[in-house]
Amino acid sequence: FHVSKGLVRLCISALLPCHLSACFWYALGIAAYHAGGDCWLDNLPAEQKLTLPAPDQHIHGQVASEMYQVCVYFVLTTMTTVGYGDLGPRNVNERLFAMGLLVQC
Repeated sequence: FHVSKGLVRLCISALLPCHLSACFWYALGIAAYHAGGDCWLDNLPAEQKLTLPAPDQHIHGQVASEMYQVCVYFVLTTMTTVGYGDLGPRNVNERLFAMGLLVQC
């Protein structure tokens, strides 16, 4: 029982902030994308950009899974300070969020 308590604590303390940060990163990107601004979604391959939802639609299915993977990748890359290369912040809000992630770790 003691091991499972520790595992639950690890999940809450490590995975939950990662999940919430990934969701917020997506929200920042999609808001800027729909506003016509420069954002991290501009770095996506063309075939992935074609699957982004319209402003009045919700993301779902395989598109949601792929976007979640991209967002978690960004968050983990930022939190472990490995570096980017393929994905990174492109506007003020995205840079502030990335800086917050770095400070958090």
